[in-house]
Amino acid sequence: MISRKKQTCISVSYILILVFVEITLNFCTNHNEKDTEQVNKQQQLSALLDSMDNNDVYRIPKKVLSRTTDAISLAAELTDSVALCRLMIIKAGCFNELGNPDSTLIVVRQALKISKNINNDTLLAKANNLLGHFYSDINDYVNATNSYTVALRLMEKAGNNKGIALIKNNLGIIYREIGEIEKAIECYTEALPVFDSLHDEFKTALICLNLVAAYSTIKDSTNTRKYYKKSFSILEKFGDTLQMTKLLCNQSSFYIDMGKIDSAIITLNLVMDYSKTMNNKRMFCVALYNLGSLYYNHMNDFEKARIFIERCLNMNEEVSDLEIKMETQHILSEIENRTGNYKRSNDLFRKYVALRDSIKGGNVKKEIMAIELQYNLQRQEYEAMLLKQKLELREKQNIILIISLVAFLLLVILSIFVVRTAYYSLKKSNAIKELENQRLEEQMEIDRKINEIEKLKIDNELDAKNKELVSYSLKIVTKNDLLNQITRLSNRYYDNLTLDKDYFNDLTKIIKENLNIDKEWSQFKTLFEKVHHGFFDRLKQECPSLTEYELRFCAYVKINLSPKEISRILSVSPNTVKSFRYRLKKRLNLTQLGNKSTRSKNILFLTC
Repeated sequence: MISRKKQTCISVSYILILVFVEITLNFCTNHNEKDTEQVNKQQQLSALLDSMDNNDVYRIPKKVLSRTTDAISLAAELTDSVALCRLMIIKAGCFNELGNPDSTLIVVRQALKISKNINNDTLLAKANNLLGHFYSDINDYVNATNSYTVALRLMEKAGNNKGIALIKNNLGIIYREIGEIEKAIECYTEALPVFDSLHDEFKTALICLNLVAAYSTIKDSTNTRKYYKKSFSILEKFGDTLQMTKLLCNQSSFYIDMGKIDSAIITLNLVMDYSKTMNNKRMFCVALYNLGSLYYNHMNDFEKARIFIERCLNMNEEVSDLEIKMETQHILSEIENRTGNYKRSNDLFRKYVALRDSIKGGNVKKEIMAIELQYNLQRQEYEAMLLKQKLELREKQNIILIISLVAFLLLVILSIFVVRTAYYSLKKSNAIKELENQRLEEQMEIDRKINEIEKLKIDNELDAKNKELVSYSLKIVTKNDLLNQITRLSNRYYDNLTLDKDYFNDLTKIIKENLNIDKEWSQFKTLFEKVHHGFFDRLKQECPSLTEYELRFCAYVKINLSPKEISRILSVSPNTVKSFRYRLKKRLNLTQLGNKSTRSKNILFLTC
């Protein structure tokens, strides 16, 4: 029974494992198929984008417009915002070339929104450039210039030289429309070298075509002819009959302004031929009208003028261009009036006036619709902007909260670091201070010992010099004693007549010379001043009336000579020294001058 249960469990486990493996394999297969399908769609989208040359927007806008529809759906499916924005810009360019300003504005607004969301300066510049086209088509040159200026700044920021040149060309068109031909030519001439360097011949031809229109306005035949030839040769090479026809129309206007009527007629005939070739009935109507106007205004050939104008009027029934119809009715009314057919002239003139008023009313309605459309778009933009601002505000609040938390953590970490650093710094500072105090005490002890040694050295030197002074003084005493003894003996021998008078006189003279106390004192004083510098000056400062003899006596006391030694030096009796000492004591206000008990005190007084 147990073995059957085990077998059943094992079988169920095997079944579950097989089911899980099958599900996993199916998921991987489906995932790989989805990835493959996604890659194929991405490649298909890239191929579509590569096939849409920017120049094709100007040459074959209808074909390019049909391609963009599928490509936009594919880009939306793949959520490729960059590709979607590029396709929107191409689509808006096609609508602009086809003369559909309303559709142009709607698509441009979408492209602006996408380019802002993906923050792509180049695509945002291209969208603003197309917005400038829209404003230019409705003759709002102020907003057109503003849009082109914004686009130019974005292109300069992105460093896109080709885009900069394109926008300068568009600014040139605006300047030409408002009559500032010099500025227009300046913009064209700045843009032209860029496309020459990029070898973009078609764009070069378009700018040359604009230069032809600008130079023909100011009747500069040299430059008009120069750029006409250059643009016509390039357009002929590309086989772009539409642009060639436009160029020929401009050239015919130039010939008319220059008075070259024959050349203008030949050129307008070429326009008619090209218009027939490409089946462009509108351009054919323009050529017929220009020929009729030429024959009427410049050649006064009313019959030929009537023929061309009536052909134009009939052809315009198929084209349905109200402006051409209005102008043809006006000029045909004048022709009929000049030829005397007043009734038809009046009928045509009434039709002309009615059509003119109708066109003006239509333009007003169109402007009102454009304003309403613009208002709705601006309101949508404003709502989107408010939503974006709310999201940005929320993001900023989150960022501020995160920054605040990070800043708080950093502050805590920094505080811990500062406190820890301060603690160790204080500890280190205290240790350094203790070490410095210890070194200072050791240095003070060393200095004290050095001072003691130096003081002892000075005292020893002073004692040695004092001993030298005492020795010198004792030598004087010994010499004086010897000389006095010789004097007594010579006197005795002279009195006993044992010594010759001449010898006695010579001997007495020598003794007196050697007993020259002043000379000895001068030598002693010099030596004493070297040992006890300023001693005599301080004594005189304390008692200015002291005599030289008294100063000498004080000096002998200073070197610790006894009264007996002093008396022998001064060649006086000890009693005389004692009495002199007593008088000097009173003059110096000293109690016991010369006594051994107070000698140190007296000497201290004498030295200070």
